[in-house]
Parts: sequence; C-alpha cells; structure tokens
Amino acid sequence: EPLPKYYAHANHWQSDNANPLHALYYQDRDLNRRNILQSIQANYYATDWLVFNGAYSYERYNTFNNTYRPKGFNTGQATTDGQMYKSSSEGISQTLSFTANMDQDFGDLSVRSRLQYMYEDFQTEFFSIQGSDLVVGNIRTLNAITGGKTIQSSSTTVRSRNYSGIVDMDYLDRYIISALFRMDGSSLFGEDARWNPYYRLSAAYRIAEEFDIPGVSELRIRTSYGISGQRPGFNYQYETYSVSSGSLSKSTIGNKDLRPSETKELEFGLNAEFLNMFDLEIIYADIVTEGAFLNVPLPAASGFAYQWQNAADISAQVFEVTLGALVLNTPEFRWRTGFNFDRIRQEVTRLDAPAFRTGPTINQLQSFYIREGEPFGIMYGGDWVTSLDQMANQLPAGLSIDDFMINADGYVIRRGTEGTVNERPIRLLDENGDEAFVRIADMNPDFNLTWNNTFTYKGFALNMLWHWKQGGDIYNQTKQWLFRDLRHGDFDQAGKPENEKKTASYYTTFYRVNEPNTYFVEDGTYLKLREASLYYTFRSGQLGRLGTGLLESIRLGVIGRNLLTFSNYSGWDPEVSQVDYAQSNTTNYYIDMFNYPNFRTITFSLELNF
Repeated sequence: EPLPKYYAHANHWQSDNANPLHALYYQDRDLNRRNILQSIQANYYATDWLVFNGAYSYERYNTFNNTYRPKGFNTGQATTDGQMYKSSSEGISQTLSFTANMDQDFGDLSVRSRLQYMYEDFQTEFFSIQGSDLVVGNIRTLNAITGGKTIQSSSTTVRSRNYSGIVDMDYLDRYIISALFRMDGSSLFGEDARWNPYYRLSAAYRIAEEFDIPGVSELRIRTSYGISGQRPGFNYQYETYSVSSGSLSKSTIGNKDLRPSETKELEFGLNAEFLNMFDLEIIYADIVTEGAFLNVPLPAASGFAYQWQNAADISAQVFEVTLGALVLNTPEFRWRTGFNFDRIRQEVTRLDAPAFRTGPTINQLQSFYIREGEPFGIMYGGDWVTSLDQMANQLPAGLSIDDFMINADGYVIRRGTEGTVNERPIRLLDENGDEAFVRIADMNPDFNLTWNNTFTYKGFALNMLWHWKQGGDIYNQTKQWLFRDLRHGDFDQAGKPENEKKTASYYTTFYRVNEPNTYFVEDGTYLKLREASLYYTFRSGQLGRLGTGLLESIRLGVIGRNLLTFSNYSGWDPEVSQVDYAQSNTTNYYIDMFNYPNFRTITFSLELNF
C-alpha cells in the first residue's frame, strides 16, 4: 500500500556495487610527470638611478596516464574482458618581460617608479583513448582493444599582453603615496572586449613620525582604492558542443562581449607598534565584484542550454585584525605569539538573469541557489517537519495534530509509530501542498581565527599554528550515499532504548537519491593544529673540525602538517571543498562527496650552511 503524500518514500537496497578491494588488487594505474623549467635574466645599469631589465622564462610539462584492467575484471555488475585507458598531456608556458626601474631622491622626496611590458603564451595539447574487450590478456597496447572505444582530444592556446606603470613617493618618511596603472589584453577576453584597464591609488600617513607618542614606535593609517580583474575561462567566449557516439548537441552559446570581471576594493587600515612588545594591524575593506561570470541557463528557443555572461555583482565586507606580541625575550629564551581574526560577509547584489541553481555537477547535485539579495554559497533543498506548529500547517485530511508527535531524533512522526517499522519522518510542504524548496545551509563561516606561537631556546626553535573556523555548513553527500546501501553508522542501533530504535526504512527515507535535504547538513566548525615544527641548529663551535672552515652551521628539523583536528563533523575531515567538475570552481561549494581525506604529513629537514 503506498505511503501517504506527507511521507517521503524510501529507496530500495542496491546490490550491484563493486568490491573496492577487487579493483585495488587487479587494476594497475600509472601516472608519470616530467617538467623542464628554464629562465634567463639580464640587467643594464644605465645610470645610478635607471636600470633596465629583461627576463624570459620557459616551462614545459608532460603527463602520461595509464590504467589497465585485465580480462576477467569484475565491475560489480558483470565480469568483463578487460579495459584500457591511456592519456597524454603537454603544456608549454612562456613569459617575456622588459622593465625600466627608476629610483631617485629629490631632497626630502623619494621617488621610485617602474614601467613594464609583459607577454605571456600558454599552450596545451591533450588526448586520451579508452576501450574495452581486450583481444588477449597482458598485452598493454591500444591495438588490443576491440570494442567500446572512446577517443578525446583538446588543444588550448592562451596569449596575453600587458603594459603597466607604477610610481611610489615618500616625503619626509611619513607621507606615502603609490599609484599604479595597467592595460591588460588577453585572448581569453571576448572578441569585442580584448583590452581592459586597471589601476590602484593608495596613501599612508605615519603619525608616529610626526608626533612623539609615549610607548608608541609606529602608528600608521592608510587607505587605498583599486581595481583588479579575473580572466574568463578558455571556452567561455566560444560556442561549445557535446559529441557522443557521433551525435552532436549544442551546449553553450558564445559571448563576444565577455569581459573580465572587475573587483573594486576600498580599504582602510591601521598599523601600530607599541610598548616594545605589541604590533597591531586592523583592516576593513569594502569589495564589489562587477560582472562576475555565471553560466546562465537560456530559454529553449535559443537552441543552446547555457551562455557565460558577466551576469552578477557580488559585494563583500571584510574585517581583519592581527595582533602580535613578543611575550618573553631573554638571551636564551624567546616567545613570540600572534593572533589573526577575519570575518567576511558577501551578497549577490545584482543578477541579470532569473534565479537559478548551480554548483558541483557530479550526479546533478546543483544545490546552490544564485539569487539577487542572497549571500553567495547558500544551499537550497528539502526539509523535514520538526515542530508540531509546522505540522499544523500541513495536516492531512481527517487527521488532527494529536495524531502526531516528535520522536527522539527531533522529527515529527505519526503518534504510535516510534520504534516500529512504520516510523517515518515527514517531509515539509509549502502552501501549495508540494515539497518545500527552502534555504537549508550557509557555507560561509562566522569567522576564522589563527594562533601562531614561536619558541626559541638556545639552539631549539618550536613553532605551532592553530586554526579555528567557526560555523559554515557542510553538505555530507558521502553520508547520503552510504544511506543508500545501509552502510552508515546511523543504522547501528546498539545501545539505544528499545522504543527509540529505528528501522532501516526510517533512515533510507532521508536518502532521496541526489536531492539535497537538511538531514545531511552539518556544522563545519573545527579547530586544527595546522602546522608544528621543531628545529635544532648546531653552530660552528659545536661542529668540531667540521666547523673550522667547512661548515658554519647544521640545522635539523621535523615539520608536521594537518596534525590534529577537533570537530563534531561526522565525515573524515570538515575541511572539504568539492570541485565543480564542469568549471573547476571550489569557491564556497563545501560538499563532501567521497573527498579523499586531507593528508597528515611529516617532513624531515637537513640544512647545511657553508
């Protein structure tokens, strides 16, 4: 008998998944990289105040990828005749620049300036082939493939030029002005918008140089205003098509007017050093990004599904405080500590398109809602009834509020079903009786705080960096998928009172395939020991004969990164950011989708100083 409308339907058990140990044992994967880097630089000192510089750099990389599955390999659904994948990519990056540097004093006025021309050229080539049904085993050549061939290739060329000039002026070592102008041209810009100007103007006043303030060695106020830019992706300005099995379909329509997005920033800052112990920096910045890139859905009549546009403006306010202190300073022991606090608030202030969903496209999880007036990084999806007031607004016909109760998990259920096979959470509905589409998560943290300590004692040096991230939601899709196969720890009912134990069907109600819902939203707060290092330095006097003329010092060290994490997050690591596979964009898309856990690394160091 089907469940009533106000119940979500559970997914059935799926038994066609591969054994991961089978693939680890039988599948061979090789990845080889080769890099060549070269650079050359020349200086010409025309006068004592004018220097010309020329520089050229070249980088070339090759990457080869091979995957081999032998005949008889089992995918979990069938035994196959093997599979082979090979790919090769090559990239060449070249940069050429010419610079004129001028440095001259005019009495109490110091002037430093620079003029520069830069040319950049970046080219890539890629191809891959994948196929199945190997004619014979253990022959790892492409001509062993007899079926299911897939061939891909791509070629990319990006060229850019820019002209820039900068002038820095310092008068009496207390009045400081800096100005910069740059004209940037790139093949990534639309055909009708190849060039774009940028500039920056900043000023500072060193108050402590003007007035004698007891206990204050430095007090500086400063402000700046400038424009920077972000270049579009390679394919944003072109028509793109998808080719599958010889069939061609339209994807994105080109945009010849696509220009770089512009970020305009107004910043105010204060720097102070006082009491021969403390240093303080306070920054407030108001930032507006105009013409942010969005892949905007198009009407079906256009023939294309999407177009990249400068479709949005995003505003942000940033507040940052850094406080450092030399707590103790003796000939043998020194302790320096420092705190850094930052808070960012941002909002989509303009959207030249209807509100739409976007985000990581793996399995159609486009759960981020882009809408004018909303912060960037907001997730929308489904919700569950958690109060009797909510239930009163969506009572089914013939039932009263007395027919419902709140279970031990905090969800509203039918009274009398708790602890039975009929217990189900109830989906939240909207005013039309449809499943509600509501704001379920905000990926933006409340604040970040880091604490750094450095201790030195004789030849020892110890450093520790702690990082506290407060707030910011995470969507745990890994957990959601584990619900599909009844493998998550929530299904373990050991230790629960009998009347609070849940059946598998109760939990699979939350699964909902790839649809986001509040059950899988978790708090992303964490405290991490991000890095710790310990060094010891042997001076020449401790090295005996080695220090008499051969070595000045030897420094031994050990560095650990990502050492400790304290968090209530149920996944491997709360520091997740699922890549948007279509656009390689990780900004504020905190989705845990079988992400590989962050490495804990231990590095040993040996430095010899001659």
